[in-house]
Amino acid sequence: MMKLTVYAGAHTRKNALLHASLTQEQLAGIDTAAAVALRYDGGKTLPAQLKKAGERYVLSFVLDFLAKGEEATLTLVNADGVDRFAAVDLAGDGRVALMADGAEYTAYRYNIGFAKPHIGPIVNKYGENITRYDFEAKEHPHHRSIWFSHGSVKVENAETGFVSDEVDTWNENPHYGYIKTQKITETVSGPVYCAFTAENMWTDENGNPLCNDVTTVTMSQPEDGVTVLDVDLTLIAAYGRVTLGATKEAGPIAVRMDETLRADRTGTLTNSWGAVGEGEIWMKRSAWNDYYGTTDGGHVAGIAVFDNEDNERYPTYWHSRNYGLFAPNRYYLGGEEIIEAGNALNFKYRIVIHEGDTESAGIREMYIDYAAPAEIAAE
Repeated sequence: MMKLTVYAGAHTRKNALLHASLTQEQLAGIDTAAAVALRYDGGKTLPAQLKKAGERYVLSFVLDFLAKGEEATLTLVNADGVDRFAAVDLAGDGRVALMADGAEYTAYRYNIGFAKPHIGPIVNKYGENITRYDFEAKEHPHHRSIWFSHGSVKVENAETGFVSDEVDTWNENPHYGYIKTQKITETVSGPVYCAFTAENMWTDENGNPLCNDVTTVTMSQPEDGVTVLDVDLTLIAAYGRVTLGATKEAGPIAVRMDETLRADRTGTLTNSWGAVGEGEIWMKRSAWNDYYGTTDGGHVAGIAVFDNEDNERYPTYWHSRNYGLFAPNRYYLGGEEIIEAGNALNFKYRIVIHEGDTESAGIREMYIDYAAPAEIAAE
């Protein structure tokens, strides 16, 4: 049986989501179509999940605890597995339900009644809204929970001669653009995470295509009260040269907190440098932002968004406001970005929905696990 050695390195690891890339040869003796687990020498097991990725496999698991400087050896075995998480495409309702322990936690909502997809609602473990999910809101009504868009998109199609205006897919004022899901190409369920992949087309108000995107969202819950959404979004210049303009209304990912958690009410907005509030954070570069506050039920909860060092212009600037909006934005001060015809541009982010404030939730430690994960060696 294959053994994995996990090295904590300079940091203690607690409920850390880890991934190992493995070859078919390394998995000899393992039924890759069946459920798997990782077993400590003492007999305790951790749920694990295998997924084919090209010629290799990705093994995912949550490491419960490993003190800094220490290492642990685990054996990969076939085991009885339960799909704790499930992604279910309910196309007739225009949503992909993200399920945890048999209940719908949240959903990716597309096409039906919306100019662009969004993920929502987002709740804490008590069922209280953490993101704003109010379709009657007059102030920034297009701020729906978690969404992906850009405020200035232009395409120049050399083949047809079509040149678009600067199309706004962020706001929903007159003459705005649309992001329409063409299909949900994959859903994944398992004991460690669930995931889906959507293929979308961005258009102007008349339906002229601007670009495509492929968006994959992976949901896991590595510990009680914590939900992780890993987002991988690729913009594809399928219809000509695309210019993403230098606008503050950009992300491409954005979050709007529930009204009770706004920083001008019960909330606090902070970043990886320890800055607090819009005045210290807006359009400042940092690796992450965290936004937390107190719900009407008296519970402290929040959301952190992590930038990924593989993203261009890392660490990003942030379009973060005391009224509840925050979004990584590398454009407003960083300048426009061009995707040449036929090319693609990839973005990766991690969203952490958590209980407690930044310190008690361990956001700094979670970011270290994301940016500098424990090393894994396969024998």
